[in-house]
Amino acid sequence: MLGLNMVRVSPRGRPKNRTNHLICSIDVSAFVAIMIFFLALFMPVGPWCDLCKSISVDMPKVAHPVFMRAADREDAIIIAISRDGRIFIGGDTSRVEDVAPRIRKQAAAGAEKNAYIKADARAKYAWVKEVLDAVRDSGVEKIAFLVDQRKPPLPAAATTSPGPTPRAAPSPQIADRRARDQRRGAP
Repeated sequence: MLGLNMVRVSPRGRPKNRTNHLICSIDVSAFVAIMIFFLALFMPVGPWCDLCKSISVDMPKVAHPVFMRAADREDAIIIAISRDGRIFIGGDTSRVEDVAPRIRKQAAAGAEKNAYIKADARAKYAWVKEVLDAVRDSGVEKIAFLVDQRKPPLPAAATTSPGPTPRAAPSPQIADRRARDQRRGAP
């Protein structure tokens, strides 16, 4: 007979309020406490969360970009333009008409007079030009476009089609041996 036999232990020596049954439960309080800790640890809340940097924009790629250290400041004026023409200032959606007043407001609050445009590579030029004109109308002194660095090209040998590998010139000893073999008439 295949089956599980359950062994019951004699209640002798046990307290009277304890029954003779199996305990089949899992204490998940420690698991819940750890999950709450990780949730609080990884939840992006507070001043360190810059929503503007989280906007997904496929920036143009260039070979030699200039690093803009001031674009990482908390008070930097970053205008993002998505591929579908949406405009974001500081993580909030905006319209072209509202760009200049919002930039003036940020500059009056103490932000530097530099604006950084983070335009998607597939955004239409007309959308970018409208935003650029609005930023100029706001009185910003310097405007910069944020770009990504292009990956370096592969070496020429890696990009060519596979074919016979080039051989190095034979060493002098091998060349002498071949010359001797040819004089003897060996193939």
